[in-house]
Amino acid sequence: ILLVTGRGPSFSQLPAIFNIDKKFARFIGYYLSEGCMTENDSIRVRITINKDEKELLADILHIIDSWSMAYSIYDDKQFNAKTIKISNRPFGLMLKELKVGKDSYDASIPDKILFNSDDIRWELIKGLFRGDGGFSLPAKLSYFTISKTMFEQIMLLLHNFTIFPFLYKREGLIEISALKELQKFKDVFLDDKKQKLDIALKSISRNVKSKNFYRSDDFFIVNIKDIKEERQNRAIYSMEVANTSNYITTSGIMTHNCIGVDPYYLTHKAQEVGYNPEIILAGRRLNDNMGIYVANQVIKLMIKKGKKIEGAKVLILGITFKENCPDIRNSRVIDVIRELQDFGCDIAVSDYWADEDEVKREYGLDLMKYSNKDIKNYDAVVLAVAHKNYKSLEFNNDNQVVFDIKSVLSDSDGKL
Repeated sequence: ILLVTGRGPSFSQLPAIFNIDKKFARFIGYYLSEGCMTENDSIRVRITINKDEKELLADILHIIDSWSMAYSIYDDKQFNAKTIKISNRPFGLMLKELKVGKDSYDASIPDKILFNSDDIRWELIKGLFRGDGGFSLPAKLSYFTISKTMFEQIMLLLHNFTIFPFLYKREGLIEISALKELQKFKDVFLDDKKQKLDIALKSISRNVKSKNFYRSDDFFIVNIKDIKEERQNRAIYSMEVANTSNYITTSGIMTHNCIGVDPYYLTHKAQEVGYNPEIILAGRRLNDNMGIYVANQVIKLMIKKGKKIEGAKVLILGITFKENCPDIRNSRVIDVIRELQDFGCDIAVSDYWADEDEVKREYGLDLMKYSNKDIKNYDAVVLAVAHKNYKSLEFNNDNQVVFDIKSVLSDSDGKL
């Protein structure tokens, strides 16, 4: 079904129903990156692209043709550009209803696409990056938008696809260079950009490891360098996520209020107003002494098995704050280690998630690598962090003490 308006030179038509499908999402991406809208007696939608982007032009025209809509094309020789113009008032009104904006300054991704399925969102990203995205060798993908609203929307979309851009001093500039993330753009680009990306992917063999942040599955963990108060005339969005301790803030940055430190804030505030929160403080004391308790339980079990404590070889599996994560800040495993060292035990620590240099710097410990055969040579093994690879390890339960702090092993001498 087509809607038809006007007569003669002002005749225009368009579909009575636009399905929000892949080609529609891609077209919106093209418009948001390269388009604008003007209105007088009619509404004109223009999309301007580089004259050499022939595959991009073909895709845009294919979409418009599928809607049976008229358009015109003209060249701008000064800027080596080609413009597609659609003079169609109902089509323009529909775009206005979607609140896409009239130009790059107020561009905004419509909610009907932003909150759609991932396959529709990805087609929007294709349109955005084919339009305003750039790729430079050896391996840097960039996107710039002057619209603050669309910048935040794009950041959230990219995070949704586990793509974590770098943000530099230029406001509105997004850059992506990690191999794993660049590979996701293999089907995005056309023309010269596609060729450059193909060359880059063939030349990069691995991701470069940074000491400033850690990657854990679907998010980055960064060390906080400094905290200071700044007064700025701009909006900061904060949304607490139900049933978690997470806060999502501007640019998709997520902060996590760790249970290990939250009670300190609460007790401090309570004491400020004259209340002494005994239950919270008692829980805090219990938590702070768990390392000593675990070490003493290990020693008791070793004595029961006839192990000599002085010089006993003890392997600690895991030193990070939580499982499958490289962050060692606030880890209480160090309390277990120090207490066992006070008993005279010879301690070895292994953690394939933790950064060796950071562990050495923070705790003065050298991480070691192990094999299944090595594990059985220790007098005691303490599984301190439930990293997924530890769950399948084999132990010599008859001749060594196995203490499972996280209660993930099927068989152990002791657990919490």
